[in-house]
Order: sequence, then C-alpha cells, then structure tokens
Amino acid sequence: MFFDPNKEFWRRRLIPVALGLGLGLSLFMGSCWWHVFYYHSAPCSAYKPDFFAFYSGAKLTWEERSSLYDLDKQSAIQKSIDPAHADWALPYVYPPFLAFFLMPLAWVSFSTAFMVMTVTNLLLLLSALILLKRNLSLSGQQSQWLILSTLCNFGVHYTILEGQTSILALLILSLFVFASTADKRFATGFWSGFISFKPQLLFLPILILLSRPRWRALVTFTAVILVLCVLSYALVGIVGIKEYLAVTRAIETKDIFRDYVERMHNLRALAYFLFPLRWRDYVWWGGSLVLLIFLIRICRIIPQDDASLAIKWIKIFLAMILLTPHFHDHDLTLMIIPTAFVLKLYGKVVPSYVSLSLVIVGLLPLIRSTLNVPLLPFMPVIFIALLLIDLRPKRSQPN
Repeated sequence: MFFDPNKEFWRRRLIPVALGLGLGLSLFMGSCWWHVFYYHSAPCSAYKPDFFAFYSGAKLTWEERSSLYDLDKQSAIQKSIDPAHADWALPYVYPPFLAFFLMPLAWVSFSTAFMVMTVTNLLLLLSALILLKRNLSLSGQQSQWLILSTLCNFGVHYTILEGQTSILALLILSLFVFASTADKRFATGFWSGFISFKPQLLFLPILILLSRPRWRALVTFTAVILVLCVLSYALVGIVGIKEYLAVTRAIETKDIFRDYVERMHNLRALAYFLFPLRWRDYVWWGGSLVLLIFLIRICRIIPQDDASLAIKWIKIFLAMILLTPHFHDHDLTLMIIPTAFVLKLYGKVVPSYVSLSLVIVGLLPLIRSTLNVPLLPFMPVIFIALLLIDLRPKRSQPN
C-alpha cells in the first residue's frame, strides 16, 4: 500500500506538521493576546475579552462586594480600562464565591492581572497534562501527541486569550474522573462540588454520582456545595444571591447580552442552524432528552477492561459537550480529557490516522471563529458520529 497509517515514515512527518500548525496558531493568537495586554482590546474579535468581566467582578468584590452584580458599576470599571468600547459592558455572571478567589486580581492593574491570569492558566494546563499522563500511564509517543494535540487545540488558545476559566474546569474534571475511576468516594464528591463554579457543567458529576449511588461521595458533594453557598452569602448577602439568580435568568432570556448560539459547539447550535425558529427549541429539547438517556446508560456501565473504560469516558465527555447549553470556543479546552483517553485506547504506538484526526479536530473550530459567515456547526456533527460508532481499535496494540 502507498499509505500505511502505522508506518514510522508517516508518523515522523506528521510531528513537524502538527508542531508547525500549533506554533502558527500560537503566533496568531499571541498577537491578539499582546493587544489585550497592552492596549486592552482584541483586534481579532469584535467582542470584549471575558477577562473584563472577571476583573470588574474582582474589583467590586474588593471595593464594594454588595454591588457585585450591579451592571452600571461594572460598566464604569470597564469604561476606565477600555474607553473605546464604553457603550456596553460584559457582565460578571458567575457565582459569588468565584469572585472571592479572583479578588487578588483587583490589587494590581488590568494588564498585570491579565498576565497573572495567563501564567495561572498555563500552570493549570501543565498540571492537567501531567495528571492525565501519569494516571493513564501514557507512553512517550502518546504523551508527545497529547502535547501536540493540546498545542493545536483552538479552545486552549482562546481560553488564554480571553482570560477564561476553562483550564481550571479541565483540571477539576480530570481530578474528578480519576477519583471516580479509583472509587475514591471523598475525592469524587469533593471535586464534583468545586465544578459548580461553572454551573452549566455541574449536571455531569451529579449524574455520575447518582447513576450508581455512592453515598459518601454524595454527602461530600453536598457539604462542598453548602460551604460555597455560605461563602457566597457572606460575600454578597441574600440580595446579592437574588441578583445573581436574576442575572442567570436574564442570560437565558437574552435581556443582558446575546449568548451567540451560532458560535457554540453543542446540540443546541446544531438544532438552531438546521431548523426554523418555531421548531428548533423542540428539536433541541427532544434531542437532549435522547442524549440524556444515552448518557445515563453509559454512566451505569461497569467497564471490564482498560479499553472499555477509555471508551466510556470518551463517550461521557462527548455527550456532556453536546448537552451543555452554553459551550463556547474556550470550553473546547475540555476536549483534552477525551483526547487523552483516545490516545490510551489506541495503544503505545499511536496510529497516524488517530494523531492526524486529533490535530484536525482541534483546529476546525478556528474556521467558524474567523469566518464571519453562517456555517454548519461541524463539531457537534463529529461528536454525534463518534458517539454512534464503535471506537474500539480493530487491531490489538500493546497496552
């Protein structure tokens, strides 16, 4: 055959190609990052970086925490940072307790805080990669492709550009996955509770905890949630809690700002693109119900070997992405977890078609993000296809 995906010839040539693509993406996104750091605006986007919301939330928590969700005061802070876009503000829409942990950012200037967030994200990313490598016992070649696929993951670069928290979610979910796999009840409940800083992702650990009830984990999860609720109450009081709930409702009704469904990578984006206005919500809800039933069945599976375990977690995360109602570019960072399990599944010697596929899937979202034209959300199409096919390798490889 002219092309044998397992030949060393092709594997060696794919490595510099992937490295070049990843470095090219880094240079492109890095120039945008520098503009945010130095000029406080992103030339490669018509929107404010999400870090504006985190910084204004940190400032209000430090200076006047009872006004954490006051949009006028958030707008005043953001106007002082970027006067050119003073006509609108990016609201802080996260739970109050997260603002407490972000509060040290308020002690420094915007640029310094943005740099601190970037360095923190890079350290969290390194920690997550080391955690995945060690817990999955990845070989040198598997680890190499985990790093290269991460370098080619548009979501990772977008998270760093936006100063987002998706890498923190990646680390916490990784800790949750391995605690759950090892049946460490306390750690499973502990880490599942902390994912509540991104409420849209909370349904997955809850579903896993309830699929085969582990009471110690559930009690720990409940305790963590209660502690975070008490911390939130201590920060903003009952009025602030009500304002936070009002903000979350306003997001759903688009009273504060658009959620840009067309830029998402979930089942909702696919339904909204393919179906007319009067039908799309019904299609989304119906499809979500089918996916939820599918996810519950997967969560209840008891894997019999390493391959079954890898397939289980791959499909759990694919279903989670499709079901999450808000899943933007930066959230694609979470694809690193199923990527690591894919590499584990296909053996110590990674087939060329697997490594090439991981690079392509990582870079594809860049097309929809940069082209200002309506395009089919191809990521959910890929995720659905992967859910439906048998992922088990046809030929056995050394484990």
